[in-house]
Amino acid sequence: MQFAREIRHDLPAGIVVLFVADRLGDFPTVSDFSAELEAALRASRETINNITFSGNGEPTLHPRFEELVDVTRKLRDEYYPEARIGILSNSSTVAVDQVRRGLAKLDFRIMKLDVGGEEAFRSINRPCPGVDYQAIVRGLKSLAGVTLQAMFVAGKLQNSGDAEVSEWIDRVGEIKPVTVQIYSLHRPPAASSLAEVPRERLEEIAARTEAATGVTVEVIVAARPFSSRYNNPNAVARRKRAQSS
Repeated sequence: MQFAREIRHDLPAGIVVLFVADRLGDFPTVSDFSAELEAALRASRETINNITFSGNGEPTLHPRFEELVDVTRKLRDEYYPEARIGILSNSSTVAVDQVRRGLAKLDFRIMKLDVGGEEAFRSINRPCPGVDYQAIVRGLKSLAGVTLQAMFVAGKLQNSGDAEVSEWIDRVGEIKPVTVQIYSLHRPPAASSLAEVPRERLEEIAARTEAATGVTVEVIVAARPFSSRYNNPNAVARRKRAQSS
């Protein structure tokens, strides 16, 4: 587990809780989590605006996630009562009762939904067995105050075509989030065949979504355009071999 001070393009400055675990048993206990978070809050020399559950995986996979939220709320109230507590989630566990109860206790919920249907979900997101798209949609619909986040990609596998976008907009209309954030590739993708969606196309998607649903859409663009030539791990390896020869 790590606590990092981080400034993100989509969050105010604050503490980000990062769970880094390869196995279920690697997750911190509730007491360890409490002690480390309290130490981080006490050590902070700057005002903390938010405490965000995030990480290299999915933070709601912690088997005692709801208890962690309760601990965080208690410590927030003691040290930084004005701070907000939130999460960046891929939404894969939103159908689980314990997770949904924990999510409901947060001040903000940024939840992913990249596609509008089951088939696209299987091809684009490639979920683990047992993760059901319709259950995710139902879970998101049951949560109040959700910020929906979507990444659009182009290439051999894509969700940025007109038909795919229309299907996704339908789900946005069903879920009724308070706001939507959309973006494209900001770092190397799992599949090298994926390509970045230009800003102009993202703005078109935002305008269509707002017109159809009435929900405000924020377009998030990286400071520098994504380049598969420089960001793809295989391309990096080839450049290193060429430089050493």
